[in-house]
Amino acid sequence: MSTRTNFIKLQPDYNHNGAGHIPYPYWINPETGNVERQDVWKGEPAKLLGFATPDEQFDVALSWHEWIENPDRGTGLLPVFMKADGGIYTLDHPTRGPEKDN
Repeated sequence: MSTRTNFIKLQPDYNHNGAGHIPYPYWINPETGNVERQDVWKGEPAKLLGFATPDEQFDVALSWHEWIENPDRGTGLLPVFMKADGGIYTLDHPTRGPEKDN
């Protein structure tokens, strides 16, 4: 019998709650922090490191481990990602509230 991991949906809020297109979400593996669906992302991003505040975009204020425990804490913050090549960057759009899905 196989087990199935429930991924957590991380949705960037490019349209700021209602005024435009909603982009493809990031599906985060809660056991590893890895970004799933690499057929779409191709290593950019590869892993969620955590979240920064809009005022301190280069400082991780909430780790992915902390976020997994309470995904609501990431709402409105900026995701900090690592690429497959080791590069680190902060997405410049805040996130919407969390959604869990398979």
